[in-house]
Amino acid sequence: MKTAIFPVTKADILNPSLKNLFMLWDEKKAGNRYPNRKDFSFADFRPWLGFLIICSVNHETQEIYPDLVGTQVVAWDGEDMTHKIMHPTRPSNFPTKILQPFYATLENGQPMMAVHTKPDIGGKLERLILPCAADDNLIDKMISAILPNPPMADFLKTNSLLHLMS
Repeated sequence: MKTAIFPVTKADILNPSLKNLFMLWDEKKAGNRYPNRKDFSFADFRPWLGFLIICSVNHETQEIYPDLVGTQVVAWDGEDMTHKIMHPTRPSNFPTKILQPFYATLENGQPMMAVHTKPDIGGKLERLILPCAADDNLIDKMISAILPNPPMADFLKTNSLLHLMS
């Protein structure tokens, strides 16, 4: 599995569903650097519900933990990772390929895209990570959506995403 992680703008996003999520995030910013996670309603997320991961950030401990993991992501993972702690240097249930894009978002302070490819099956998994901040300065939440192309979706029917990312 090959992974590319890079800062992203609306123009860079080819997947229409991820582009729509980015445009919603951009709209909720309302001229600020970041939107507040509270600016989003449940109804706003309806198109991506099964594919979302919403995380909280603890800057003192450098921990990130998922507050919500979409049902499709849970099915791909083979377990519910809600409230399991991610940390860049401590062992966790999260493979490095899952952690890196979240920490890249914190480090760069901007939306990031992670594209994971599995060339032998023509599979591609795109992950958009969008930062949020209640004070428009310190990122305290991240919204992520994960979408596979059809060959990757077929592959994930019988293979764990966590195992694939290991």
